[in-house]
Amino acid sequence: MLQAESTFLTALAADGPDPVLARPLRIFGQFVGSWDHTWREYGDHPVTGTGEWHFGWVLQGRAIQDVFVAYHADGSLYEYGTTIRAYDPASGFWNVAYCGPVNGSLRVFTASMIGDEIVLEGRGADGHLIHWIFSEIKRETFRWRGEVSKNNGLTWTLYEEMRLTRRGQHP
Repeated sequence: MLQAESTFLTALAADGPDPVLARPLRIFGQFVGSWDHTWREYGDHPVTGTGEWHFGWVLQGRAIQDVFVAYHADGSLYEYGTTIRAYDPASGFWNVAYCGPVNGSLRVFTASMIGDEIVLEGRGADGHLIHWIFSEIKRETFRWRGEVSKNNGLTWTLYEEMRLTRRGQHP
């Protein structure tokens, strides 16, 4: 039970996973902590940069929220946003929502393990299918990539990717 004197941030933050859901929460729980990244956006006008990504337990340990920040190569802000990920024990999938106010982004996904990758499946603002994929996951590094399908999943095109390195000590 939350205390009457709780503030927004103390009510939001959690010390760790809900013990009842600890096992399935490890899928995204392994990213809790801070990461530095390099990123590249492909397409007609490729863009590169660096940034940071911070993951933490929230909502009494039943969800994981992050804050994502990306900078252009010249140091100017490219995007920042937050994602919340909550595991649904009934379906075995994760419900995921990303909000990026700089570029007006709102993305909703379902996520699950497919092989050794975490695959988020949703649709872009244009209605095309998109995948956000966490792969090559190690204790101190991982790869993230975004793919789009303009033919309802027959073929996929890489449109963005990041390489991430854990900052500091693993929690």
